[in-house]
Amino acid sequence: MPLRPPNPTDAAALAKIHIQAWRETYTGIMPRAFLDGLSLEQGTATWLERFNNPLARQTTVVATTENGEVVGFATSGPARNGELLTDGEVFAVNLLQKAKRQKLGAQLMLAMSNSLLAFEFDKVGLWVLEQNIPARAFYDRLGGRPLATAFRDFGGQQLLELGYVWPTVHELKRSVETLLRSSPSS
Repeated sequence: MPLRPPNPTDAAALAKIHIQAWRETYTGIMPRAFLDGLSLEQGTATWLERFNNPLARQTTVVATTENGEVVGFATSGPARNGELLTDGEVFAVNLLQKAKRQKLGAQLMLAMSNSLLAFEFDKVGLWVLEQNIPARAFYDRLGGRPLATAFRDFGGQQLLELGYVWPTVHELKRSVETLLRSSPSS
């Protein structure tokens, strides 16, 4: 599946992916009312705002099928706060269920590590819900280590997030490349 930069015509598709991926992944973890309340209109507006006012040193990459259907995306850039003790952060890796187990998650992580290196970030981390066991297993395989914790509010429910950290962006990139060479699916 090809990766490419997004454009403003992708705004609704990116919002839809975010909503669908979260509902597929977090049903039974996040409050149902919170997931049901995710708004395609609001999400589309948020993406259009990002296209109209891009943030410095931030990258988004979309994953598409051979037919051009957007099935996932990833975003990275400067760490949002000091909780991870990193200068770079992967903000999101969202894939539709039908796009998983095709090495697409690893390809998106490779694109994020390449972008972080191009922007000269040194250390990288990301947040993942403690209960998202498949994502945690993926980040474990990539050599990330949970070194921080934080409770976040999702629709009135406090959920524990783990801050996975890689000592260097180069280490993340090497781990992803090794996984892509050795594994039949990711």
